[in-house]
Amino acid sequence: MRLGFAQMNPLVGDISGNTDKIIDFIEKARERHVNILVFPELCITGYPTQDLIFISGFVQQNLDALNRIKRHVEEISVIIGHVEPYKDMENKFYNSATIITDGKIIGKVRKQLLPNYDVFDELRYFVGGMPTGPIEIHGKQVGVIICEDLWDEGYRRKVIPDLVSKGAEILISINASPYYKEKWKVREDEVRKKVNAHHVPFVYVNMVGGQDDITFDGTSFVMDGDGRLVFRAPPFMEGLHECQIPGTRHGFKSIPVQEIHEMSLLEEEIFKALCLNLRDYYNKIGVFNGILIGLSGGIDSAFTTVVAVKAIGADRVRCIYMPTRFNASESGESSRKLCENLGCEFITFPIEDIFNQYRDDFSHAMEDNTFTVADENLQARIRANILMYYSNKYNLLLVSTGNKSEISTGYCTLYGDTCGGKNIPGDLFKTELIKICNLHINKEREIIPRFIIERPPSAELRENQKDEDSLPPYHVLDKILEPMIEDFKSPADIVAMGFDEKLVEKVQYLVKVAEFKRAQLVQTIKITPKAFGIGRRMPITNGYRYT
Repeated sequence: MRLGFAQMNPLVGDISGNTDKIIDFIEKARERHVNILVFPELCITGYPTQDLIFISGFVQQNLDALNRIKRHVEEISVIIGHVEPYKDMENKFYNSATIITDGKIIGKVRKQLLPNYDVFDELRYFVGGMPTGPIEIHGKQVGVIICEDLWDEGYRRKVIPDLVSKGAEILISINASPYYKEKWKVREDEVRKKVNAHHVPFVYVNMVGGQDDITFDGTSFVMDGDGRLVFRAPPFMEGLHECQIPGTRHGFKSIPVQEIHEMSLLEEEIFKALCLNLRDYYNKIGVFNGILIGLSGGIDSAFTTVVAVKAIGADRVRCIYMPTRFNASESGESSRKLCENLGCEFITFPIEDIFNQYRDDFSHAMEDNTFTVADENLQARIRANILMYYSNKYNLLLVSTGNKSEISTGYCTLYGDTCGGKNIPGDLFKTELIKICNLHINKEREIIPRFIIERPPSAELRENQKDEDSLPPYHVLDKILEPMIEDFKSPADIVAMGFDEKLVEKVQYLVKVAEFKRAQLVQTIKITPKAFGIGRRMPITNGYRYT
């Protein structure tokens, strides 16, 4: 049996375009003599649909598309994910998979376990399906499951043991499983646990592509009945892949090793995820003429520029450097060199005169010429106005450059450096970002100038300013923030890990009072298990006191 994997990159809501792509995959698979072609979860509509699913006619369009696809299924079987109405309740649906052979529907399964944590909100839209048995496809008893049906810890219902007890010879899981760093290991470990328990081969097909703040990495794979990896598709790439499955149950236990894509080092993996997400965000929205970045001479904006150039090409990336007297000459020189190395446009737009005029006007009106943090933030907001003017005038997507360390502690200026239509490094702590610059971006040649990487971090908003004037050193701060943000550890828990109590309390205070800022920040890209955004919901007005 020749099994095909459509590691597909759909566009949420583009039912017609997604259907065209599905039919194209089917035709190519038929030419390659594939017997069963497996598509990802909800590939007709894209995932997640969010409230698009409630729009009148949306679900019917997806059913019409399924019928159109069915007419193209000849001399092949396909397993395809789509939305199905739930007839007993308005505005509730099934997350379904339909199995089609030679133009006829031979089976249907409905997702039984519905995730409702982190970025998932499926109980808002879907009803869990009832247990089903395996479906005979090309002489094999195939148990079809949908994504969360694999992750049954904490659920009473155990979908996989039920299918195996009913005679499933092979399990096929269709998925829209979002990426976070090294998620592929987590998936393979979970599947291996199930295979070792039930001794049934397992096929895992995943979606690929960027969708707002989440990224689907693909990385589809197959394990034989002994828990041995025999196939893995390349991550972050759309494509049709194939795996030969032996014809007998005994053969299932010893599927020959076929294509196994070797995974990149973590730093390269994260970089590829960011590039894919930004590329798809830019292309799928489809209204911008390029990307705009405000360069500061710091590592965050340099990193963001490299990602943007890799994502959409240097000819569509424009950078603006806006110095005052507080910016070191090396900041401008290094920013220019970065753009030369990347081949993107570099513009210098000094703001000293504008800043001085603002200060003079404010000083006259307030009769107070004292230089305070308001003057520091004024510089950031002047820069934001200039960037938004360029963005507006030339129809460019402005991307912001704040990292997770800064966003966590509120070390950023609302309506200043936080301004933009997309953020790139907002789910990377500063120390992680530096690591990617050293171990991946500059691995073969110096793309980001050494001055940018090695200089002490500084906002350069006043004389001799350093980030450590306001924050702990990043190598300490990030070790406190990671358990605090990603594991919801209390200050007492973190102090027990060996950190100074007063320092931890200070960091906790900074995180808490910055919640109102984060509520207004532009979407970033999920890289960790707990990113800021829809997966972490905290009240802004919050009187909780940690014990």
